[in-house]
Amino acid sequence: MRYWSFQSNPRKYRIEAAVRQLVADSWATTGHDIQKGDRALIWKAAGGTGNRGVLAFAEVIRDPAPSKDIYGIDYAIPPLTAEEIQEEFRVTVAYLNVPTLPLWVNGPHHDEVSALRIFGGVNFGLLVTVIEESKEKFERVVAAAGGWPDRNDLSHITPEQEDRRAIEGIVNAPRDRQGFLVNTEARRAIEMYAMTEANKYYTSQGWQVQDVSAYQPYDLRCTDANGRELYVEVKGTSTDGAGVLLTRNEVAHAHAYYPRVSLFIVANVQLQPATDGTFVASGGHIIVREPWNLNDDDLTALAYSYRVP
Repeated sequence: MRYWSFQSNPRKYRIEAAVRQLVADSWATTGHDIQKGDRALIWKAAGGTGNRGVLAFAEVIRDPAPSKDIYGIDYAIPPLTAEEIQEEFRVTVAYLNVPTLPLWVNGPHHDEVSALRIFGGVNFGLLVTVIEESKEKFERVVAAAGGWPDRNDLSHITPEQEDRRAIEGIVNAPRDRQGFLVNTEARRAIEMYAMTEANKYYTSQGWQVQDVSAYQPYDLRCTDANGRELYVEVKGTSTDGAGVLLTRNEVAHAHAYYPRVSLFIVANVQLQPATDGTFVASGGHIIVREPWNLNDDDLTALAYSYRVP
């Protein structure tokens, strides 16, 4: 495991909003040997005004790979188009927000924060800067914040990040006559089956297909021979497919990237239990909406996450 500071310039990237709203994000490695399992401190530069210091913790959850950072469009200043984003090596991180953060320079833990290498000698004109930190200095900051959070402990999830988990809770509820599924294993079997069918469908159409579901608000990034991109949202269901569940981020992305978005549904999927407690999915029929023109009149609110004051 190695330890890093990832610095963002608030004049060029809305880093405070990103760590609050995103469960996962991608960062350019800028030539550093960052790997899955490494840990990082998310550093906010002053940007001419305001505080600077450690804003959040992050865990690297995906090895470096050539990628265009779609999230950067939403948080860059000024906003970027897909064509303006360069493909470069990036790692995917999970943000771990804890109540004791941020730790600002000139705050109660100034000594720990100012000991970091990123505190000095950084070109703050850059969009992002990556610096390797020593384990000792890194862990002093972590201790000042009360320790490294467990990713399995959902208490570090922010209200904005609860959207997808709320949808998962609805989807995984016991089935009634309306078709809710019995357990998580059944839901997972249908999702994996739908992803496989979508991959086969778009590959047969001549697209190069990349699964980006782990770190993007859509599931497949398809690229044709001319470099044109299509962003595909994949849904699988044992119902007739007349209605599917969407998160807020999925809706926002579909609106932002129309007409380069597609909705791919595998409906009426059949499930058979396996001997190991899992399920085998099969059958069904495909519904494709391309381009996917998502009309707000077709959206119905199913639930709200209410934080009691």
